[in-house]
Amino acid sequence: MRLKPVRVDEHTYHRLRGIARDEGRPIAAVIREAMERYATRERTAAGKSILDLEPHDCGPLTEWWTREAIRDEMLERCVDSGRD
Repeated sequence: MRLKPVRVDEHTYHRLRGIARDEGRPIAAVIREAMERYATRERTAAGKSILDLEPHDCGPLTEWWTREAIRDEMLERCVDSGRD
């Protein structure tokens, strides 16, 4: 584990300190957990929206797709284009 200084505004620090106190944990543990949750959320497909994808003209549909199949196709194109 690396020790890195991080600047936090007073309001956020007091909120985090209150959470740590309420849970009986060190504030460093609360901050590490918050950072890990953020990193995980940002790197998962669940954190993406189809509305964020660029339009892609691939012609008319040749078969009926389910919502899940369309979502999977869109997410695959997002990953292929380097937007993950």
